[in-house]
Amino acid sequence: MSRYGRFLVVAGLVMLSAAASADPVELLMKLEGTWEVDVGGGKKATCVGNKIAGGKGIYTVFTQEMEKGTYTAHAIWTVDAQTKKVHVFELNSFGDIGEHVGAFAKDGSLRLVRRKRTGKRVVVQKTNMAWKSGEEIVSKIEERVKGKWEKFTFTFNKKA
Repeated sequence: MSRYGRFLVVAGLVMLSAAASADPVELLMKLEGTWEVDVGGGKKATCVGNKIAGGKGIYTVFTQEMEKGTYTAHAIWTVDAQTKKVHVFELNSFGDIGEHVGAFAKDGSLRLVRRKRTGKRVVVQKTNMAWKSGEEIVSKIEERVKGKWEKFTFTFNKKA
């Protein structure tokens, strides 16, 4: 999977830090808005989040211009009312689909894991999203590719 394929979770990263006792649905609603994303190497992207299902979920669209065209990732973020687990269902312009599952940690960060089989190989992706201020989110992604862990950091800044 290319580096841009790792945007599955990044598609909606934004303000997700709060007290651990906060309602996880309320925390996800902080994904609403338009965000400029620093994806590293001087490259930028945009992420737009809108509330859906009467405020029970968020729909995000992550967009980045690339040499071979525009990359997009569409994601629906929601919380299971029984387990309080966060589920992110995503489809991107590479045709990659997946589900990330996780929960908010005591420090207010959102930790997600995705496991995907590619042929005989299992790809594991771990994401830790932390709200650094009301206008900034830092997402650290680790992905195991061919037995080695690759690390990426994406910074989201809310547009006025």
